[in-house]
Amino acid sequence: MNAGGAYDMPDAHGAVLNSFFSVFSKLYSVYFSENAFYSTIDSALCGACQYRLAASEIPVWEMPFAIEAWPLAVRWVFSDQSPIRSVHHAFKYEGRPELADLLIAGLLPALVRILQQASPDVSGKTGEANEAGAADETHTFPSAVIVPVPSHRLRILERGYCQAAVLAGRAARHLGCRAAPGALARREHAGSQTRLHARQRLENVHAAFEVRDTPDGDPIIILDDVITTGATLHACATRLEAAIQARSAHAGSAQQANSAQQASSAKHARSVQHTRQHLRPSILLAAPALRPPLPIGRTIHMDGSTEAH
Repeated sequence: MNAGGAYDMPDAHGAVLNSFFSVFSKLYSVYFSENAFYSTIDSALCGACQYRLAASEIPVWEMPFAIEAWPLAVRWVFSDQSPIRSVHHAFKYEGRPELADLLIAGLLPALVRILQQASPDVSGKTGEANEAGAADETHTFPSAVIVPVPSHRLRILERGYCQAAVLAGRAARHLGCRAAPGALARREHAGSQTRLHARQRLENVHAAFEVRDTPDGDPIIILDDVITTGATLHACATRLEAAIQARSAHAGSAQQANSAQQASSAKHARSVQHTRQHLRPSILLAAPALRPPLPIGRTIHMDGSTEAH
């Protein structure tokens, strides 16, 4: 087979076969990039890789983890031995956005679990999360909103897409909610985080993000593609929480000014309290995979300490 994907056959029959294989390879590529071939792990990986991937899974019943006070959903340990590393690299660096379906299919059971814990009264029909790698389709969270960790514009130009935004779109489709890819933005290009230690990562990303549009929704899920130290998700959550608090304070002041013109009543007091609660939604964190040596089953603090649940 040559570089174009066709077989080298010198005769006329070979030319016909070459044309067939060329067309077939293009149709194959289009079909599997636009359909749900990668929506389940079974259809995307060979048997040996499925076994190795299962060995790197984090059981759903161990959720949630946490970064500081924010609940965290993850699914796989991102190690050199796990196929999730190859899947992630192909998705992020090799122009394979369709692999987002596989990553989200694996993450969904953990994400559904922490969503139900955070907002037990907002989910639709309930059912058991599918341990095979897909959440039950009856799980819906229409009031939730998914905020992807933004990539810098230079990275988007280089890769052709923001990987976290692609993941957020897939997750929102499965959960029956919406994604808000414009909520956060990068103010500066922080450079690669790959070889930095936890403290260096935290300092590097501290001022890298800004809130462009405070999302309306509850809970708010901040989604990244992979976690190394938690510094990026921590920085995004800190910025978003500050924006939410500022909005809540402003709305509270407006409500108090309005209430001065109205007769005091228990009904009005409940209305003010409801408004404040609505404007202070829960913030959840999520990523398909985490790199070791993040402690498993512990709360991650940005000072490097850990705390058992």
